[in-house]
Amino acid sequence: MISQLTILNLQVVATLLMSYDYFLSEKLKVKFGNQAKRFIETRADVNNAMLNIDLLQPDWTLH
Repeated sequence: MISQLTILNLQVVATLLMSYDYFLSEKLKVKFGNQAKRFIETRADVNNAMLNIDLLQPDWTLH
């Protein structure tokens, strides 16, 4: 069973998403979308770089 706190949190998130869609202009939506895209791409690049370092320079020593 889902707790009441979880339901309340989901309702708050739904309210924020609906207000985002209703109150923001298309210009602001595009601006925020581009910022979110850059943020996600940056994080993906950092994660890929970390994986490449781990894969290309493995530590094969046994302890």
